Amino acid sequence: MSVAAAMNGQSVETSLRGKTILVTRPIEQSREMAAEIERRGGKAVVIPMMQISEIDWTQCDEAIASLKRYDGVLFTSGNAVEKFFLRCDLKKVFSPAFDAIKVFAVGEKTESMLKDYGIRAPRVPKEFSSASLSKMFLQEEVKGRRFLFPKGNLSREEAPHALRSLGATVDEVDVYKTTPPSGETLREVAERFLRKEFDVITFASPSAVKSLREAVMPEMFELIRHHTKVAVIGPTTRAAAEEAGYKVDIEPAQATSHDLVEAIASHYLNPEP
Repeated sequence: MSVAAAMNGQSVETSLRGKTILVTRPIEQSREMAAEIERRGGKAVVIPMMQISEIDWTQCDEAIASLKRYDGVLFTSGNAVEKFFLRCDLKKVFSPAFDAIKVFAVGEKTESMLKDYGIRAPRVPKEFSSASLSKMFLQEEVKGRRFLFPKGNLSREEAPHALRSLGATVDEVDVYKTTPPSGETLREVAERFLRKEFDVITFASPSAVKSLREAVMPEMFELIRHHTKVAVIGPTTRAAAEEAGYKVDIEPAQATSHDLVEAIASHYLNPEP
């Protein structure tokens, strides 16, 4: 039991008791976070604010067939890692093919997923920002090198921009497509939101922020601001939430779902005076 929990007379298992937390990640990515919330006594409500769908694989298949032309591969999301390497498996291209290629990851979760596929990333910046990415690439002498960037259709441009600004060539290929939820889902969220069902709304991506804003405008949110908190997974999502008009209450030091739940629990164990 942590000192903070002991002082509040609570254990980890009860730190979120009585709290209902909206998880906006896709279902297949939300299981770990939902389980952690419920382990702490909370109620996790999973309503995805984005869906992952398939794409035309022609461009990606051409890149996989030409891996030897690349000096490095860059990943900025776990979705990209999973989709890309599943496609590599389908094309009979396995992890030894990447032994002569530097593979870069942004974020601990992305790095962890690469390890699951037998790939080790040499450097992982602590946060997703132009400054941290540029610092990482400056140490790698990327000028004149060619990189492959498997990504989602709505991926942010910081990573390829950082590489190109240092003289690298970047080939971007979509490996998944992010689409918004149905109108029915958005209406459901708005209705439950106005009934004050959620104590916390969590965001793990700018895409989720954008979709929820379609259902819950900032003016509507202000009506129950004292009841519902906004929790974001990291700086990039915070920027998107603030740009959308939401005030962020909770953000973990590390951008992982575990740390996000930890930060939410800490918020309630150590309420501001």
